[in-house]
Amino acid sequence: MQSPLPAKVRRLGMWCHLAGLAWLSLFVLPIPYLWLLAPYLVWKLNRAEHPFVDEQGKESLSFQISIAVYLTALLILALFLLLATCGVIFGGIVFHSTEVLNILTALAGPIAIGIGLVILVGPTLLVIVAARKALNGQSYRYPLNLRFFG
Repeated sequence: MQSPLPAKVRRLGMWCHLAGLAWLSLFVLPIPYLWLLAPYLVWKLNRAEHPFVDEQGKESLSFQISIAVYLTALLILALFLLLATCGVIFGGIVFHSTEVLNILTALAGPIAIGIGLVILVGPTLLVIVAARKALNGQSYRYPLNLRFFG
């Protein structure tokens, strides 16, 4: 069934979401959080075009900001675990046994990497789903999205 929205509006809605894949540019230009700029620009420059574009742009930008918040929290947690396992934070007071310290050291890296992959691969798949829905003229709401815009 054809959507009542014009093709141009649907394409702009799609680009609001696909701009969130700009995080892939980190492999070329390693500037943290630069990927937030692409969805913001697509939304800001095209939001007056149609309410659908404004809605999908807000949703996409909120999702990208949410991912940035989750990644920042993960980085802080990973840094804390690294410092704790190295004995910098607790200074050996908590860890009387080197066995406990070795277990924490062995687990901290793989856990952080696993969570990091989930935070990067999952959103990439969700962005593709959202872009596909927008191209079909359907609104998409991301799960676990902290809604920053009304």
